[in-house]
Amino acid sequence: MKIILEEKQKFNQLLIWLPLIGLLIFVVFNYFKNSLTSNLIPVLIVGILILFFLSITLKYSIFEQEIVISYFPFFKKKIFKKDEISEISIVTYNPLLDFGGWGVRYGKSGTTAYNIKGKTGIFVALKNGKRYLIGTQISKDILREKLKLFFDEIEERKF
Repeated sequence: MKIILEEKQKFNQLLIWLPLIGLLIFVVFNYFKNSLTSNLIPVLIVGILILFFLSITLKYSIFEQEIVISYFPFFKKKIFKKDEISEISIVTYNPLLDFGGWGVRYGKSGTTAYNIKGKTGIFVALKNGKRYLIGTQISKDILREKLKLFFDEIEERKF
């Protein structure tokens, strides 16, 4: 299968990492200051939280006949076959207002969003009525060019 478009995203926003690193420094400092075993629990919890955010990866690949999405650790693989798709659009959306934030989110009209950052997405409507939005960091010009290789009609709109 020939890959038309592929993208991999991870959480790398300062608004996420600065508070987490600050919290880690605070709990580690508190642990060494008091040297109590009970203070080790917050260190472990913050460490696990940081490892969790480091592991989150959104990856999608568009092939000639299907779109494959992976959002680790939430799910390994979702496949949308080309003949199951009724519409694909390049959309501009507001993650907070339209979906309540980032991650695996449910929003307007029963649309499921898979996003990490940004406000541009690939909207996919299936013939069975299910609707998905895949967040992307790829420019709209490149998206339009690549998606036309996969699907005949590509429109650009607000979500």
